[in-house]
Amino acid sequence: MSKLKQNFLVMFAFLVGWGLPVQAMAQDKDIARKGDPLITQLSSDYIDVSAGFGGATIELFGDRSDADTEVAVVVEGPRREITIWKKARVMGAWVNRYFVSFQSIPVYYNYAISDVDFISNNNDFSVLHNVGTQSIFKEDKIEKSGSVEDVSVFTEELIKKRMQTGVFPEKPAKIEFLSPHFFRVSFKIPQSVPTGEYKIHTYLLKEGEVIDRAVQALSVKQVGLNAYVLRVAREHSFLYSLGCILFALLSGWFVSALRVKV
Repeated sequence: MSKLKQNFLVMFAFLVGWGLPVQAMAQDKDIARKGDPLITQLSSDYIDVSAGFGGATIELFGDRSDADTEVAVVVEGPRREITIWKKARVMGAWVNRYFVSFQSIPVYYNYAISDVDFISNNNDFSVLHNVGTQSIFKEDKIEKSGSVEDVSVFTEELIKKRMQTGVFPEKPAKIEFLSPHFFRVSFKIPQSVPTGEYKIHTYLLKEGEVIDRAVQALSVKQVGLNAYVLRVAREHSFLYSLGCILFALLSGWFVSALRVKV
């Protein structure tokens, strides 16, 4: 994407935020769209997580050259392996016995589609590019106990837990078209969001075929005292553990001394 196009898109988002008419920019808009079929820009490419962090919002602005197209946006955080266990009674005791391990699941996932029938109309594309919560669970990335026949029970439980913490969506986000070509979509980031590098994938489709795609990077990281403590815990684990023990001992001694004086 050229620098001119990036500057134009940011300027448009600023003007829309202040309520200026979109029509006044129609001529410049047509000139800017002569190149790429799809242009996207994030309002911010980083989220700082501090001690008072209460959540945030990702805003993506986009421009499509052809108004007769469909748009899908997928947000994925870093991927990790997740194992779900199911208890069973063994010799009178309940223990973890059956498991399903999902080898590559994003710690945060959300998506937006331009039409309610997008997934049903583009099923193969949706499965391949992770459009829809169910699509992120790939059969070749799942391991399970030999006695487990129905993996969907474990999948539904994982999705339910992730929805409760806000890192999986209950329904797709809404793509708001500010004009036939310009669109905006917002994703809520919960307070419990994991840190790491996120990717925002935007796809432009026409008659089931991918016309263009764009990828934006988003950095979610700890800042301030939280970042310092986390860095010490990772880089100097022995000193961090020793400090925690000393702090616990001093706290216990202080409480004990305070009781004696009272």
